[in-house]
Amino acid sequence: MSIINEFIKSTGADLEYITKYVKQHGVDKLYCKCGKFKKLKKNANIATYCGKKECWMHTGKSRPEHSIKMKNCKSKKYLDNLIKPGELKNPEVNSNKFKTKILENKGIEINNLVEDFRKYNSDKYKLDAPKRYISWYNKLPNKLKTIITQTYGILELNLDIIENMDVQQRDDLFHTIHGLNTIKNNENLIKTGGFFKTHLVDNLEYNTKVSSVICRSKYEKKFIELFENNKIPWEYESITIKCKRGIYTPDFLITYNNQKILIEVKGTLYGYPKDYIENKIKSAIEFCDKNNMVFSFILNKQVSMNEILKNRIKNIEEIYVKN
Repeated sequence: MSIINEFIKSTGADLEYITKYVKQHGVDKLYCKCGKFKKLKKNANIATYCGKKECWMHTGKSRPEHSIKMKNCKSKKYLDNLIKPGELKNPEVNSNKFKTKILENKGIEINNLVEDFRKYNSDKYKLDAPKRYISWYNKLPNKLKTIITQTYGILELNLDIIENMDVQQRDDLFHTIHGLNTIKNNENLIKTGGFFKTHLVDNLEYNTKVSSVICRSKYEKKFIELFENNKIPWEYESITIKCKRGIYTPDFLITYNNQKILIEVKGTLYGYPKDYIENKIKSAIEFCDKNNMVFSFILNKQVSMNEILKNRIKNIEEIYVKN
């Protein structure tokens, strides 16, 4: 009992849970292989080790030679070339032997290795992508699923429906689901957005719809502060535009000198698909032309009204010139 009390004092564990644990596994199971008490998980259950990396059951097992070299490097700021580029990589990756083994494991008869392996990768992607988007679709709230129903006449999405679509219909559907998933994430007040940390901005005075928003990056937050400090009426992601492929929701809509300006701000275009400008930005420009609005595209610029006005875009060619 003294060991249980010592464990509780050391870890803050629950007495009832520890007593039951010891009854089932024995008191020795409270100790890690190094002799120290095991740690508690976030759910208050007992972990398999004390918390030290070297005591983790998988450390050094899969690649012992890599583990030894990493331990030798632990006290150094850099690896000092102890691990040379490519030294521990499988030299047979993408070799004919590798491709043959993959196809044989999948039970695929090999006639032409290059063509058969290319078809295998193509079929794998065609299957993986629909599954991912079906998963996103199933997690959408009903009000967003309604958009899919109205646009594509789909009450329920499954692999059979996707397989019967032509390439253009499928691509358009995937773009739409991707856009709706972005809207859903923003409405659920997620903690992370893409590569960047989101920020809660509250006590808003000049947002025309809400008193607080969660924006997707620190760069967007600075623009919100700009609007608030200059008493400019603004909205965040309030307009969704139907594009040639999918949908698009620009960042801000402001009213400045009796002119409505639709704004997209980007710290970088790294990681965005090649047709982002040709498809989404072009659709936003056309939308603004039809609705007596101005479109401003700001890529990694200073946060100021001068930049917003200077980067008003009338055609996508101007983006390449200005940015």
